[in-house]
Amino acid sequence: MKKRPGRSEYNSCRSCSLRAGTIFSGLDDEGALELENMLRRLTYTEGFVLFLKGEKPRGVSSRENEP
Repeated sequence: MKKRPGRSEYNSCRSCSLRAGTIFSGLDDEGALELENMLRRLTYTEGFVLFLKGEKPRGVSSRENEP
């Protein structure tokens, strides 16, 4: 699988030091690249409602703090 254009190494699942010890630690480089190609970074304003109680999930989300 090819790397999607425009994705920096900062966003690389293959080289992420946080991957160890998570559910993603067992992925080989091909699996990590496949996951990486599915990622989307979205930014929301403070107070934005991401989901409501009882709503069916549309994917997996993770939160990143601004530096």
